[in-house]
Amino acid sequence: MADFTVGVFAYDGFRDLGGQSFTPNVPGPNGTGTPGTATQVFLRSISLGYPNSNTALRTGKIFVYAQELTDPDQIGQLDYLVGQSGTQVIDGTDLFGSGTYYRKFSITAGLVPSSKYFIYFEDYQSLRYKGSSPYSGGYAQDDSLVDLPTVSAQFQVEMYT
Repeated sequence: MADFTVGVFAYDGFRDLGGQSFTPNVPGPNGTGTPGTATQVFLRSISLGYPNSNTALRTGKIFVYAQELTDPDQIGQLDYLVGQSGTQVIDGTDLFGSGTYYRKFSITAGLVPSSKYFIYFEDYQSLRYKGSSPYSGGYAQDDSLVDLPTVSAQFQVEMYT
C-alpha cells in the first residue's frame, strides 16, 4: 500500500466556491507520491483551506462525483455519485502552511487514476483559492457551479493504492 496526495497549498485570496475537480494521477504543485501503475486507487480524505478559524460556516458534508454537475440542486443525488463524507470532520491549522485553517473530511471510494472527479460541498463555501498557476488536474466551480478554469481551491486529496 502506497500513500500519495494531490492538491495545491498556495493561495491568492478567498472566494465563494461550490466545487473543485481533481485527477488522481496529477499531483499538482503540492502533491506527494504517485499511484504508479495502479489501475485503481482509494480515496482516504479531502481537506479544504479556509480564510479564518470560524468553523460555523463550514460545510458539514462533501460529495465526490464521476461527472461534473451543472446545477447546485444536483448535489447529493445518487447519479454518478462515487462517495460522500460522513458527518465527522476534523478542523485544524497549518496543513497548508503556518497560520492556515482547514477542514478534513474522511471519505472512502475507489477511483480510476486517470479519470477526473468532482468534489461538491453541501453548501457553497468561502475558501482560499489559487488563481495564478492553479492545479493542472482540475479547476474550481463558483457557487452556481460555473467552471472557473483558471482557479483552484486550496485543497489536498489523500489516497492510497
